[in-house]
Amino acid sequence: MLQTLTRDPDHCPTDLCYDTEWLSVLGVNFLNVTYQRAIQLIEELILNRNDHDAASAFFVNAHTLNLATEDPEFRETLNRSRFGVW
Repeated sequence: MLQTLTRDPDHCPTDLCYDTEWLSVLGVNFLNVTYQRAIQLIEELILNRNDHDAASAFFVNAHTLNLATEDPEFRETLNRSRFGVW
């Protein structure tokens, strides 16, 4: 099931993703961006990090979605990350 989401701006580490479409497929939330934009977002995440706040990002593919469907804890871990990209 594909669903368009509204995402809390505090969850995204940069202005780059405020105007970006968030999607949810099989309960996994992620940004609908190009690979170039994904790299920009990850660079911003690295540049704006601090020593007290860990952050993660992930790339979505069919295998990721299948694993997340079978393992609710894995799905929750993905959804707690700063962002995922398609």
